[in-house]
Amino acid sequence: MAGIKINSIYEATVYKNGNSLYGQAKEVKISGVKPTLKEHQALGIMGKIRNPMGFEEMTLELDMNSVYPDSIKDAANIYKEQLFIVYGNLETYEGDAKVGEVKVKYTLRGRTSDNKGLDVKHQDASETGETYTLSAITLEIDGKEIYAIDLQANIYRVDGNDLWEQRRINLGL
Repeated sequence: MAGIKINSIYEATVYKNGNSLYGQAKEVKISGVKPTLKEHQALGIMGKIRNPMGFEEMTLELDMNSVYPDSIKDAANIYKEQLFIVYGNLETYEGDAKVGEVKVKYTLRGRTSDNKGLDVKHQDASETGETYTLSAITLEIDGKEIYAIDLQANIYRVDGNDLWEQRRINLGL
């Protein structure tokens, strides 16, 4: 099948507050961006309309392959936002050949919402993890900003377009 392109990310590295978690993070899960929709119905409209009113909670889940005191200490402070950068290598294949690879970069800021404690099993490696509620998320692919959301600064950009510029003006921000 000529023309089929397949993109894959097989590995990633995670940095927390500038410190590498290379070899420590087992899995990272970044939630998608999901709008909060408000239902509207009125006379003359033959159905219901759902308009975006903001965003649902954005989260980052981080599973660690063992106990790392510095990471646990950071996660224990529920008042301090943590800064994460997640890098991935996006490979593109056409047919049976790799035709390119580019950098994927997520920049995330959030506060601990769950410090998962410790999971120890007989003759198995211990595991722990952390979950964060995000207040900011930016996705860049090959150096190009795909989207950026910063809830505290009222920033929402998609493909370079500032979708909340007028909103900030109207709110006097």
